[in-house]
Amino acid sequence: MSLDPYTLAALREHRRRQLEERLAAGSAWQDTQTDHYGTTRTGLVFVWPDGTLINPERFTRWLTTHVEGAGLPRIRLHDVRHSYASAGLANAAGWAEVKVISERLGHASIGITLDTYSHVLPDRDAEVAATLATAILGENEIFVSIRVHASAEAGCLLAACWRLRRSEGCERGDSNPHSLVGHWDLNPARLPVPPRSRGSRTYR
Repeated sequence: MSLDPYTLAALREHRRRQLEERLAAGSAWQDTQTDHYGTTRTGLVFVWPDGTLINPERFTRWLTTHVEGAGLPRIRLHDVRHSYASAGLANAAGWAEVKVISERLGHASIGITLDTYSHVLPDRDAEVAATLATAILGENEIFVSIRVHASAEAGCLLAACWRLRRSEGCERGDSNPHSLVGHWDLNPARLPVPPRSRGSRTYR
């Protein structure tokens, strides 16, 4: 896992300070420790100045002290992980970054990440809709006709055409020439002829 430059700088400074503490402790430094699970570890990163283990509850108390000192709402140590994930996803530039964040969180799949943090993802539905329409229908004019066909027995047809023109704003000299200007075009001569189908519903 890659680390950002700020975290790397903090870890290097911590390492420098820890080496000084180790030299000062001399033979009293305890490099090998066995935790309460019975796991033996060597060369731990965060220890007391003599190399002994720090109780995990101590980190929770330190976090509470710093949070209260900063005037922030009280949170659990695990909530820092949620804050990290929320900030990353809220600023993700695309699905590729969402996938990377999911991997950094250690989730088994991106679906777990989306289910847990979907509420912080930016709402870009309108932006995506406009982008897709432009890609499929072209830049200058978007023409959408909706034909709803009832059964042959009813014999009725509802047709409507919606034209969105990007060029009209430029022609009028509007301050925002790229805005979409639309109007309903219900001229019977320009309405599309419905396809011959029975009981079908067609969208074009």
